[in-house]
Amino acid sequence: MLAEAMQKEIQARQANTSEIIGHDFSRIIDIDGQIIPCLTGLTYALSGLQKQHQVIISANSGVGKSLLALQMAVSLSICPKPADQIPVLWVPLEMNEMEITMRIISMLTGIDNNKVQRARFSSDENARYLKAMDMIAMSQFYIKKPATGTIDEIFSIYDEFKFKYGIQVGFLDYIQLISAGAADKNTSREETIGRASKLLKRQVAENMRICSVAVAQLNKADFKAGEVRKQENIGGSYQISQDADDLMTITEKTDQQIQEERSMKGNRKIFLDKRRGGASDIMLDLDLDCLRTMSLRYVECVSPGQMMGFKK
Repeated sequence: MLAEAMQKEIQARQANTSEIIGHDFSRIIDIDGQIIPCLTGLTYALSGLQKQHQVIISANSGVGKSLLALQMAVSLSICPKPADQIPVLWVPLEMNEMEITMRIISMLTGIDNNKVQRARFSSDENARYLKAMDMIAMSQFYIKKPATGTIDEIFSIYDEFKFKYGIQVGFLDYIQLISAGAADKNTSREETIGRASKLLKRQVAENMRICSVAVAQLNKADFKAGEVRKQENIGGSYQISQDADDLMTITEKTDQQIQEERSMKGNRKIFLDKRRGGASDIMLDLDLDCLRTMSLRYVECVSPGQMMGFKK
């Protein structure tokens, strides 16, 4: 049985002419049908989001970890051609559905997110907003906010949307906000989060054969601006990093770092660790457009040499 399953997997990968084994999240297609390359290097470094993998996106508060995950989800599930759409589930434990949709509108239209929040559009911007709503309505982006937020309720949501819509990637934002359920009685907070991580890994990723992506908060102790934190230093549970197949940490660069780089390498760094579907650890430069147009898009600052290295 094992040999047969392995043979099928190898044959499927041989039939794939791309270097990307999993789901390609390297670009956004906006309302004008324009292809905007955003995360090409990260996609190649991970070989895409792979089925049965647990992917952890970690960072401190306000750095943009949820936004990076949302950009991945939009790239996969919201595009003009239905055949190109990957069914994606987004389970928020922090933001509500309206706030998330407003961020998506900003990504697809390029309209300043502050304008989207205030619903103050010019006539041209209003037309762009309506086009974005049409794209969202025709997409395979599904969102469900839990009522109680326990891991057992969240698992039931994954199970329901897998059955109804065949989701292939599930996003949880974020894991430390999971509530204690009946099964967590008389356990510590760390044990509750650890059980949640293990359930996402074994039941969601491995048994359902989807890619499980979870956003995680780093511990605040010993924080130093501009430095990438230790991968295991995730708030609430060491188990989160241990269960990860692909583990990434985002850090915000200091003003001095940005000036020294002459703004050529963006305002964020991302470190890839473990990468069971890839090779060695990698550091990438990113630029989060949150200061100029507030369009809320991540774009890489990857050198041609790095890109060729990912594709080999």
